Amino acid sequence: MTKHEPDRRLPAQDKQPRGHSTRRGVVIAAAVVVTIIISTVTLLVMLRGDRNVTPGAQDPSPTGPAPTTTGQTTATSTITATTNRPSAVEDLAAFLSAAASLDKQLHDAAAAINAAGPPWAGIGPEVARLVTAADLAPAARAIPAGLPHDLQQSVILVYSDLASRRNAMNSFETTPPGPPHDSTKTLLRELGNGHAAAARFDADLAATRAIAAQTPPIAAVPKDSRLVAETLLRVQYVDIANRGCDSRGGVLFTELPEIRWGVVAWNPDGDGAIGRGDAAVDFTADLRPDGTWAVQIMAC
Repeated sequence: MTKHEPDRRLPAQDKQPRGHSTRRGVVIAAAVVVTIIISTVTLLVMLRGDRNVTPGAQDPSPTGPAPTTTGQTTATSTITATTNRPSAVEDLAAFLSAAASLDKQLHDAAAAINAAGPPWAGIGPEVARLVTAADLAPAARAIPAGLPHDLQQSVILVYSDLASRRNAMNSFETTPPGPPHDSTKTLLRELGNGHAAAARFDADLAATRAIAAQTPPIAAVPKDSRLVAETLLRVQYVDIANRGCDSRGGVLFTELPEIRWGVVAWNPDGDGAIGRGDAAVDFTADLRPDGTWAVQIMAC
């Protein structure tokens, strides 16, 4: 929520932060195609910006048409690991492991949802347990600060793949007598928001590993560095795009959100802005007495 301001929703556009040029070096085009979630859907997008998505399928899902998406075709990566020299793979080991584990949890949750419907007369405790267990926090915490631009972009894209898929299942994470709102049509539309992310996840994760293999080890970053705050802000920006303002996934980041310190879009209490143009929202970033950062994006 904003400080001393009315709710400010992130502007919506076609799936990609506006004004960014694609810098992500490469992506290995190798996706195993198995449909994740159905329904023809226009993805709910909260941010106005350059969020390109590629259609496809991965998680098991109810039968039906894939949602319509717009964006770019994933480029084939030419990066390969050819030596055993030290690289950033070691620095990203925790994130790569957490991302792979969460991918499996999301597959398990999708299978349980599919087995229960459609239609879904109610949400059983096992479905809710599996959805809730698919927690983004371990992957978010494992993203190191100080990554070079191309590698950070690739990591944030993988994280947004996971966030899109997880938040497309939000209506299935509790156990009232039935979904908290509405109809099978609504639920199918929400589930469809995770389709593009599931289709590209394997290739995006492999590309991140390949880029890391060609990147020198990452130097340690002091906990009070602004690089730490910027990593936290970008993760929070992805989370808000996919869950904030009652969103249900569907937002992928093929470009890093721009961060400008000392320049605010609209709130004088902010410490800077994240995003470009109309997509910019203000943030606060406070250094705690223990030298760690507390960041807050001032939207929703």
